[in-house]
Amino acid sequence: MRDRLAELKKASPDAPALEVQTSAQAADVEKGSAPPTPMKTFFDEISNMRGAINTIKKLVTDVEETHGKALTAVSEEQGADHAKAIDEFMDQINMQAGIVRRKLKDMEKVNQDFEKKNPNSSDARIRASQHAVLVKKFTDTMTEYNEVQNKFKGKYKQRLQKQFLIVKPDASPDEVEKVVNGEGGAAIFAQQIMPGAQYMEAKQALQDIQERHQDIIKIEKSILELHQLFVDMSVLVAQQGELLNQIDSHVSKAVEYTEQGVEELKEANVIQKKSRKRMCILIFCLVVLAVVIGVGASIPKILSGH
Repeated sequence: MRDRLAELKKASPDAPALEVQTSAQAADVEKGSAPPTPMKTFFDEISNMRGAINTIKKLVTDVEETHGKALTAVSEEQGADHAKAIDEFMDQINMQAGIVRRKLKDMEKVNQDFEKKNPNSSDARIRASQHAVLVKKFTDTMTEYNEVQNKFKGKYKQRLQKQFLIVKPDASPDEVEKVVNGEGGAAIFAQQIMPGAQYMEAKQALQDIQERHQDIIKIEKSILELHQLFVDMSVLVAQQGELLNQIDSHVSKAVEYTEQGVEELKEANVIQKKSRKRMCILIFCLVVLAVVIGVGASIPKILSGH
């Protein structure tokens, strides 16, 4: 199986950079160079965090693709490989999300202190707006992850139900629900799996149900962790809500002004073409007038010569 996780680690060097930035700054000081300005350090951190969020988005895509492969695996070995890959992707997402969440909280405190020391400064507004954009980007990414996990939780449950009905086609809805929720599923199967024509099929169905139930438990645990993350982030979102609305308003106005400017440029271009045409006509008329005047002035001289 293709090791997508290893490729992401190599292709995303910006995520670990969140933790090693200060060492580079210390090296600059040892070399005698000027220390970075507060805004330079701030923008470097913004860039690193943006890279980390992009890494999470890639991992979410990999989780979704691997869930799909796990549901269509044709062998036990393939299913185990996909399950292992999903676990590794989820661990990476949780680790990166924890780093980003902590950094966003720290940045909020630093920005508040900066605002107190530099009230109404443009730098303070820039810091607040950049932080608000990151909060929204991170929240949107984790919301997408939550939706992926919920979607495949439902699909795993559907497959588990189908596997159960292979062994007990006359199962009641209550029995199916108990198996889906992990309540006595093995006991029910023990009663149903007896030597016979369908013995191996039923035994494989039991093993598949047990594996799918473990997958569902892992997804539910991930969703609970995401819920706590959303609780933490909701405070930042609420604090930045008004600022985000202002940013959206400014962006909308900027688009509107840009479209208006394009139309005005088109009108100006048309007017300019008309002006050039009028200028050419005027020049032509002046030339004709000059020729007529010149000819008119030369006629008396010609006549007097005769």
